[in-house]
Amino acid sequence: MLSLKNSTGAVKLCDCFIDGKKSSVYFHQKKDLALRNEIEDVAPILEQPSFREKYDLSRKDITELIPALNHEDIPEDDAKLRKKYFQVKRALDRISLTEMSFEDQKDRFEVNFPEKKKNWAAGWEIVGNSGSGKTVFTVNMIANNWSLPKGQRRHVLYLSPEESHDASLKH
Repeated sequence: MLSLKNSTGAVKLCDCFIDGKKSSVYFHQKKDLALRNEIEDVAPILEQPSFREKYDLSRKDITELIPALNHEDIPEDDAKLRKKYFQVKRALDRISLTEMSFEDQKDRFEVNFPEKKKNWAAGWEIVGNSGSGKTVFTVNMIANNWSLPKGQRRHVLYLSPEESHDASLKH
């Protein structure tokens, strides 16, 4: 499960910046509801076309479900809506354990090498289609490493067949 809360055995995946404040994102092997992330507003999730299609949600359903889900108020008058309420609630519970996203464009995730130089940084292979941001991701990660104090910087070997003519490497 993914969480902003640390616990014994958790593995740090990356950093995230929310309203300019740095936090760590952790992976927990076992589900622990006390560590679960909270969904502040269900509206952006319910309004996603793929979510609407998967749970067969009309605009009217969404309008009625948003306040019900935000306040955990089960719709008692409409059996069809009540069934959708529980389907969507189960889906939102799963999402709160396995996904994280930002609605605000200024918030972001940032993957870096481990903070302590003695911790193994593993080998990295960045793969994606053309124009997907592989080089930008890698250059940012290396630049963040080089911005650390000299004693904390890691040695990096970067191999790319595009090195001599890729404009994004002129950092």
